[in-house]
Amino acid sequence: MDIRELKYFLAVARNQNLTKAAEELYITQPSLTRQIQNLEKEIGAPLFLRTGRKMVLTDSGLLLQKRAEEIVSLFEKTQAELQPQNEICGDIFIGGGETYAFTSVIAAMREVREAHPKIRFNIYSGNTEDVKDRLDGGLIDFGVLVEPCDLSRYDFLRLPFADIWGVLTRRDNPLARKSRLSVEDIENEPMIVSRHFNNDENEISRLIRRLNGITTYNLIYNASLMVKEGLGSCLCIDKLVNTEGSELCFIPFEPKIVSFIDIAWKRNQVFTAAGKVFLQALQKHIIHYEGI
Repeated sequence: MDIRELKYFLAVARNQNLTKAAEELYITQPSLTRQIQNLEKEIGAPLFLRTGRKMVLTDSGLLLQKRAEEIVSLFEKTQAELQPQNEICGDIFIGGGETYAFTSVIAAMREVREAHPKIRFNIYSGNTEDVKDRLDGGLIDFGVLVEPCDLSRYDFLRLPFADIWGVLTRRDNPLARKSRLSVEDIENEPMIVSRHFNNDENEISRLIRRLNGITTYNLIYNASLMVKEGLGSCLCIDKLVNTEGSELCFIPFEPKIVSFIDIAWKRNQVFTAAGKVFLQALQKHIIHYEGI
């Protein structure tokens, strides 16, 4: 199979219809049909279930879709990086989860964009394992990772802001009477917890296993809505939800539970000119924050 075949396959998977996919690709439907049939023959398994005019992915098709998206994305990223450039431009791909530590990354992004307006930043949100997978596969240039994690395969910088853990709850909850919380204070409280830590072995994961976790969340905004509706209190980090003038409040733990944050890249990675400029700006901002 080649890149063109994968692009054709993804177009059919996206449109779930041969005619619409052919129109998008500017080819005839019979030609596209032959391409899909050849791909299925090469793989040795059907990729679509044909139900009337709708094309639904089989299990093999779903697996190929995931891999094809990664392959096509990496191909296009590499192709763009190899184009001759008279000025510093291009795409920088950064992955990471929700964290206030991203502030220093954003400061570097702003400086780079002011100096080089043709540089584009692309942000991927995911947990540490998702981000590391994309780093290893070359799909992103930099990954914002939460410690503790294995950094042996990467070069990295520790960001100057650490995440402080606590509980987001309603102001009318009895917990809100406290300025600090212990783990024992919330063991019987209905809790909304991050799914990112469910399978990790660290302080937060061990804490989650002690709690009455009724629901998990991926995005803190959605979790905050659940807290507002009285579904429970949320285990989260500070400064991601603006509680000023809100019916919600954030209460940190005592003793403190802190997660340090790193920005990492593959060891011996060859950066584009845009990547080098961004890394230099990031190093400068980290030194600035550390000196404050």
